[in-house]
Amino acid sequence: MLIAVFRSPEDARAAIEALEHHGIDGVEIGVPAPPRDDRPASVDRRTLLHVGGRAGKGIAAGVVVGAAVFAVAGIVLLLTGLPAAAFAGLVLAGAAIGGTAGAFIGVERGVGMSEGWEQTFHEPRAHTVPVEVHTTSAAEMETARRVLEERRPLALRESLGAGR
Repeated sequence: MLIAVFRSPEDARAAIEALEHHGIDGVEIGVPAPPRDDRPASVDRRTLLHVGGRAGKGIAAGVVVGAAVFAVAGIVLLLTGLPAAAFAGLVLAGAAIGGTAGAFIGVERGVGMSEGWEQTFHEPRAHTVPVEVHTTSAAEMETARRVLEERRPLALRESLGAGR
């Protein structure tokens, strides 16, 4: 087991997302349970705000990119006689398609599948947040070590404790 200790829930969350983006399965990543006195509603609100923010940024970027791509295609068609109203419709369709794709990509890249990812939304966290990687594969352990080192934890150690 590999244990990395981070300064904040945000740093731990970013480390979990980085591990998953580098092929470490979410079931192999854990965060110890938070204090029992945290209210679930506040955790849900923080999680929703995080995911909603990622979706919003994805939508905004997708609308711009989609409209631009379809506008370029529309300009070519305008030169061949396409009516201006059809050009406007094409740009709006590009914005809609781009916004939808952007929302999907923003959420997909910003949500961890590990149960531990959700634990990083528990507050207040006046102390550090450990992230544990439980894997028996030497290659995955090396990947996890490299990814965690890049995230600059306060501490990184290997434990001989049993996996889950």
